Amino acid sequence: MNSYLKSKINNKIIKSIYFISLIPIILYATYKNGYIPYSKHLCSFSYFIKPLILSLLSYVFAILWEYIYYNLIKKDKDYLIKMKNSYTSLYSILFSLIVPINVNYFIYILINFILLVMLTCFKKIRINYIVLCRILLVGILVILGKYSYNNVFENNVLTSYTTFDIFFGHAITSIGASSTFLILLVYLGLLIIPSYKKNILLEIIGTYLIVILIFSIFGYNIKEEIKLMLSNEIFFASCFVASISLFSPITIKMEILYSTLIGIIGFVLCKFNIHEGIYLSILISNVIYLIIDKIGNLKVSNK
Repeated sequence: MNSYLKSKINNKIIKSIYFISLIPIILYATYKNGYIPYSKHLCSFSYFIKPLILSLLSYVFAILWEYIYYNLIKKDKDYLIKMKNSYTSLYSILFSLIVPINVNYFIYILINFILLVMLTCFKKIRINYIVLCRILLVGILVILGKYSYNNVFENNVLTSYTTFDIFFGHAITSIGASSTFLILLVYLGLLIIPSYKKNILLEIIGTYLIVILIFSIFGYNIKEEIKLMLSNEIFFASCFVASISLFSPITIKMEILYSTLIGIIGFVLCKFNIHEGIYLSILISNVIYLIIDKIGNLKVSNK
């Protein structure tokens, strides 16, 4: 998600494509987490549209914060240009799609505000703040005893989904990460953006599948491992979160290392926690590549 391109596709079009790509994800999230429980008389109308509300809140808060930061705090005369070229509102919406549906609004708004501050004030550090804030939010939910990815329908019904069911969106995941089929369709649409790091998803999934094959030698069930892969949010995380230009490597070699680490570490950590494993692996790989990059730059500067 880079703002600086030598391409006929300008920044405005790129941002529009990203936003449009998230619409089907948000709509399906509303259907799965809202409409289905609502049609069963298990939730209120406000719960029905909660995915829409969270996405809208994220967008509005991002715009308001950037206006306050660039215009009122920084007093930047070019604040409108800064806001126009910024991807903060997009990242904020992405964050709304990787949280549990039952997240408390107050907690969500608090962590979302922290994310916005990080994205505007500390973006040069290049830590993946979206993942960092998700982990922070999850930690708070665990402490409060509110940690659960089940929507109200899934809390009231015993489910036994097939791999086919999970692929098409019946997995228990964060708000927008359940439908692998839909995510892959959106991924194909993102390929028209020159700056989109399309290889990262392929490298992560490829590495993960190779690790599954290796572990199958030691008795791991390939079918169950594939089912787990479709449930652990790896496709959404790889497509939208790990591939963000600001938080991922620039060089091809470093990108391959970064993606490979995510695939390997993600496989291991998902064994301990199906939902958080892949995001922890992204953060760990993000930090590792930044350290390697820093060391490389120091060696160059010392020559």
